[in-house]
Amino acid sequence: MQITIVGAGIMGRLWAAYLTSGERDVCLFDTSPEVVADLNQHGITVEEPGGATRTVKVRAVSAVDGLGPQDLIFFLVKSEQTEPAARAVRGLAGPDTALVTLQNGWGHGGTLSEIFPPAQIVIGTTYQGGSLTHDGKVFHAHEGGTIVGPYADGGDLRFAQLASSTLNAAGIRATASREARKAIWDKLTFAAAVLPVAALTGLDNGRDLADPAVLPVINEIVTEVAAEANARGYAMSADEEVTRIVTRLQATGYAKASMLQDVEAHRKTEVDFITGEIVRMARSRGGEAPVCAAVTALVHGRELSWRSG
Repeated sequence: MQITIVGAGIMGRLWAAYLTSGERDVCLFDTSPEVVADLNQHGITVEEPGGATRTVKVRAVSAVDGLGPQDLIFFLVKSEQTEPAARAVRGLAGPDTALVTLQNGWGHGGTLSEIFPPAQIVIGTTYQGGSLTHDGKVFHAHEGGTIVGPYADGGDLRFAQLASSTLNAAGIRATASREARKAIWDKLTFAAAVLPVAALTGLDNGRDLADPAVLPVINEIVTEVAAEANARGYAMSADEEVTRIVTRLQATGYAKASMLQDVEAHRKTEVDFITGEIVRMARSRGGEAPVCAAVTALVHGRELSWRSG
């Protein structure tokens, strides 16, 4: 099986470490020659939640010339990189290639559909999480389910089933479902409530973000997200979502949110595709999402502070 993973960030490395085994020929694509050289030389070291550590040799490339059609292409780049990354690897997509986006935020399937046949696009979300340690290891912070499904309404499940069966065979728990859009809404709600707040406060994803001092902001964000979900036909109770989020945060050990990691590393965040997307949705129907707008603007302020410093 020929697999290309697009993006050598935390999730791209984690996926590559799991998928590189057995009969799977995995290639990790990233536009940074320095990152590619380091991965080819040192491989990927993963520290599992229980403390076990393993190193996996991987094949990384910064250009896809010479690679043939792939069975699976996983898109795990930052949101703003989706279109250029897709164009960079479009020559790898044959008529039977499953094109899978498991990125944070909303709308990536639509971006891919401008470049690839919509019937081959698989959308989904994952609750796998990790971070990069100071010495370059991938700390696999928590294991969670992955849900994938067809992007096209009423689309063929076979591409999603190929993705889920491949992930399961590699030890990543995954399910193919026609309810993938609802799962993406659930993940978007969690991401909107947690990631910008973590980026602005510096709090980790454990009990700190469920503290009563922070909870009112999370409540308001979830209320705004639920309003947009319901307006689009995805039934969502804000109270139930807050309870779910708090329960998950309280059950989580130390884990640093991806947006907080971006802020600390002075990288551009994905806030425009998370709370910023909720703001756009609200305004498109003549409404407002003031708390989402506020946290989006404040995260942009953090970004501005290091760009202008």
